[in-house]
Amino acid sequence: MTQKETEYRQKQEAEQLRQRRENEKLKREQEKLEHQRNLQRYEQEFRRAIEAEYPLNDYVRNGLKDFQQSLGLKSEDIEQLERPILTQKEAEYRQKLEAEQLREEERLKREKERLEYQHNQEDEDQIRKFKHERVIPSNSYTKLNQESSQSKPRQQINPWIFLGLAIASFVVATATYGNPSTRIVAELCIYLGIFFVFCWLIASFLYLINLKRR
Repeated sequence: MTQKETEYRQKQEAEQLRQRRENEKLKREQEKLEHQRNLQRYEQEFRRAIEAEYPLNDYVRNGLKDFQQSLGLKSEDIEQLERPILTQKEAEYRQKLEAEQLREEERLKREKERLEYQHNQEDEDQIRKFKHERVIPSNSYTKLNQESSQSKPRQQINPWIFLGLAIASFVVATATYGNPSTRIVAELCIYLGIFFVFCWLIASFLYLINLKRR
């Protein structure tokens, strides 16, 4: 083999080696580019999944796992890709839960206030009804005082009326005190009973004085 043939063969081998290296480099670049495209495809699919539902259920997770394998992606790459997305989504999810919890607490507070107002209104209605049924009108007391202040009253008030009213008030108070919803009514009956006892004492005193004058 001549020297020229040897140089020609060496030149061909060098050219083939350079071509193989370029092909391998091109192949690596193509694989890298394909890998990046696959990562982008998986990221898009993953973002659509967590936007539709979070936390992800097992069915969606299994579908993403199959998609990952079809793209030829490693678990390390997937974990690195998902981590920042999941961190952001978890923060948004917690903020959403806190906002919903605050709205629910506000709703329960308004409902509680509404029920308390309704309960107070019912208590006031019961008190007004009781006063209308049990309490003597104020103009009657004025008339009684005017008649008692006269030297010679036209009609003597029977003291036992007040005693009967006092007993009736205490009976109503005893019957209604055990129920929290009617406890205000019971307390009002107690005060009325005490008031009627004083009226009975005063009326009895005036009745005795009138008997002596006669």
